[in-house]
Amino acid sequence: MLRDPTLKAHFSNLAGRAFADFLGREIEQAWVTFSYEGMLLQSGTQVIGARPDLLAVNPFRVVALEAKGYAKRSVSATEMELHKQQAQKGTLTRHSSAASVAYALYDRVRVNYLDPEDDHTTPEPESTRRQLRDYFDGVIQTGEVMGRQRACTRASAVLDRSLTGRHSRPRPAGCRRFKYAQSCRTCYRKGRFSETFDSGSTRAT
Repeated sequence: MLRDPTLKAHFSNLAGRAFADFLGREIEQAWVTFSYEGMLLQSGTQVIGARPDLLAVNPFRVVALEAKGYAKRSVSATEMELHKQQAQKGTLTRHSSAASVAYALYDRVRVNYLDPEDDHTTPEPESTRRQLRDYFDGVIQTGEVMGRQRACTRASAVLDRSLTGRHSRPRPAGCRRFKYAQSCRTCYRKGRFSETFDSGSTRAT
């Protein structure tokens, strides 16, 4: 695959989205990430113009994610600025936007995750909860078809409580070297962290 530039570029794109999906869940505490284009189509909006790649969603927060994956070993500040601007494009409502850029994919993977300020219109909470309800209802219905009615009934009850309750995890204070899933989101927002995934350690840059 590494000798085929088309396959390499395609895989790099998929890997960039995978890392953005992971970081959307870990940093933004998203329940699920949706394709931005898919959400445009679902809302009856034309898929035209500049836009980010993903929407990271929980009942109380929606974040637009621009996801990139590169084989090259570095990403310049100018490139990161362009990706940050791309993350802020698009017509769908959200609370914030972020650029997730994975690089050195075939060497020692690193990811820059930057969370620019965003003055975009924020979504109505009920609309966000309805999107999540529709998504997980589909999952539950699939389980029912497979004969898992009892588990699906419990899952539906948990979903109802979660959609109306407070969904958050405590975040660590300060900027110490926490393990990845506990990293300080403030530092990510200021662009002070990058991640070396093969070693599992987070380091300040």
